[in-house]
Amino acid sequence: MGYQPIQNYGIIGNMHTTALVGLNGSIDWFCFPNHDSPSIFAALLDDHKGGYLKISPRSNEVTYKQFYWPETNVLITRFSTSDGVGEIADFMPVGIAAEQPGHHWLIRRVKVIRCIYSINMERRFPILYGLRCVIYLIGFAIIGNNQILIFGKCVVESNNLFIPS
Repeated sequence: MGYQPIQNYGIIGNMHTTALVGLNGSIDWFCFPNHDSPSIFAALLDDHKGGYLKISPRSNEVTYKQFYWPETNVLITRFSTSDGVGEIADFMPVGIAAEQPGHHWLIRRVKVIRCIYSINMERRFPILYGLRCVIYLIGFAIIGNNQILIFGKCVVESNNLFIPS
């Protein structure tokens, strides 16, 4: 995958942890559930073993732009190709009780702005990288209006190599 310059990253967080989202649509750094917890994604440090979650257009000629939705911690990564324009909105909800859905979630909303678009999703979860555990995401949903809502709760199974089907 290769390394990006540090200035190509935006940051999202929920006051417990943060994630770094690359200009190319890749989450390359994410510790869970707290800042001092082991990393879920660490491609920022090791692009072969560190793990990442990347959503990007299937095109070689892409123009990227990142910005925050005004007065929020919602990071928008917009990508343009000759086929169209799409965007990813990344954020972590704040102020949600531990027993409520959405607590410690990292949400990525993919939206097609214009034309027909082909989206690629790559993921590499670092099995046994820095800690003996397995990490997986629970949940995936597709909704209308040219949007895909990817939602999930990160689960860490320590000392157990069982991965649910």
